[in-house]
Amino acid sequence: MEKNPFRIYCKNCGAPIGFDIVRQSYRCRSCGSQSGIEEEKRIVHCWREWKRQETREMGEMDALLECACSSCGARLLLPAGEEPENCDFCGSRLVRGEFREKERLPELIIPFLLTEDEARERMRRWARERRGRAEGRAILSHMDSFRGYYLPCCLMRGPVSAGVSRCGKHRSYFCRGYLDGSAVNASRQLDKLPLNEIEPFDWTAAEGFSYGFIAGQRVKLCDLSGRELNARISEEAAEEFRPEVERVMQTGGVSLSVNTGEMTILSALLPIYFICAGSFSAVMNGQSGRISVTRERGKERSHWTAEAAVYTLLASFLLGYLFRFDLSGLLLFGLLFGCLFFSLMGATDFSLLQRIADRAEKRGERRERGSLENPFDNTPVFYERSGRGELIPVRPCFYNPIRLLEIFFKAAALIFLPLLLALSLRILRDGMQLQSISSLHPGRGLIWYLLSFFLCMFYFTKGVREDAYEHPILYELLPSGRKRLIGSHSSRSLSPLAVFSEAGDGGEIGGRGLIPAFRAMGGAGIPAALLLLLLLLGSTAAIMIPAL
Repeated sequence: MEKNPFRIYCKNCGAPIGFDIVRQSYRCRSCGSQSGIEEEKRIVHCWREWKRQETREMGEMDALLECACSSCGARLLLPAGEEPENCDFCGSRLVRGEFREKERLPELIIPFLLTEDEARERMRRWARERRGRAEGRAILSHMDSFRGYYLPCCLMRGPVSAGVSRCGKHRSYFCRGYLDGSAVNASRQLDKLPLNEIEPFDWTAAEGFSYGFIAGQRVKLCDLSGRELNARISEEAAEEFRPEVERVMQTGGVSLSVNTGEMTILSALLPIYFICAGSFSAVMNGQSGRISVTRERGKERSHWTAEAAVYTLLASFLLGYLFRFDLSGLLLFGLLFGCLFFSLMGATDFSLLQRIADRAEKRGERRERGSLENPFDNTPVFYERSGRGELIPVRPCFYNPIRLLEIFFKAAALIFLPLLLALSLRILRDGMQLQSISSLHPGRGLIWYLLSFFLCMFYFTKGVREDAYEHPILYELLPSGRKRLIGSHSSRSLSPLAVFSEAGDGGEIGGRGLIPAFRAMGGAGIPAALLLLLLLLGSTAAIMIPAL
């Protein structure tokens, strides 16, 4: 029987098999044979029965002492002859008892590779190199509380599905993915952040639990209730899955509703050395020697101020050009646009440049995690319903160079629409005569330019993210591995007029553009439409009419 139940091999050729997200099955890359999720669950079930039988045949382990902390609730297994007075996690007194519940022991264990003397020296050397920092001094002053423990966790592996949405948006997405060996901390006492930062663990070195591994070692048992543990598993699965989803969605701030029902979850012990001293803790990976400490977290960097400044300078420059860069005019425009953009973008998280910067930062901050070497791509696969109601695998794309150019050209066309109309009419009447074209007066369309410019700036600061999210570019993932563009051009077209979109019944998009907005205005819609039409025609005529 394989020592690690997560190592699954092909029944035909004996090669390791992995999970194919698109086909939703385990598949062998060598011979191509497939097996469903039920096959992995059957393998794990057989492995568990084998381990139970092996444990019964081994009998009880003598002189195993259990201690419970009445303050923090820690449940500890200590080696024979070691009887500490106080809890290593909070310092309170321990209550001793005889260990009787073998079923509370884990199923897997990663053995220590570093001895306690080696780990102690490595921790002390790490702290000495940072003696000028608060964490280095704290470690050196508390080395007497340095301990090694096997800490409890749950190992997740298998397919996961999720509903994906953004707060307040009409469109929702459905995706499937795969978590390839993610550990969930099952200890209430230690902060999960430093524990996360000492990953990865090499899960290929995990073995079925045996009493021989914990001989002479301290073991902490899981002290979470079943409900707390399930909630933590769901939370950790969403946290592990989120970076991959955000990478595909090309944005942050998505809401996930994760379903972990098809994953396989086994209890395990991780080798950890740590120091606990009040609110300070330092932990070391007992397998790799990686160290992490709790510390004051810096504030997250915000990019919206830089983007607001860029928009302010751009808007001031464009309008300043119309007024021949008069200094007083530039200062006035800078003040007005600064108030507009800084107040607008300070209250939103949907600006374009901010999201691009956040995506790059999140990719840099993604923590490492152990892998069981799934040979297939773990990128989440999204699904859309076809015309026949079937779920088809797709890869959404929200931004590409062509789409960005299209947005900017549409914005420019909207701003300079009267000038374009006047130019077209003059060319139709007189042809491509330079004298006729040069007689136009572009500056007379200033009112329209200002109105449409503010509309476009509002779209770029608040609307473009929502518009792209609601109208993705979808590529169907074909069985051959290629991608095919699906959907109509209108279903993926973006426009500054999308800020006038109205929501219909059931949260569907009722319409996009000015006409639905005028309809929603009721009796005031017709006068508003006539006023806008008169402004457009008047600006066009003013540009064309010669000066008196």
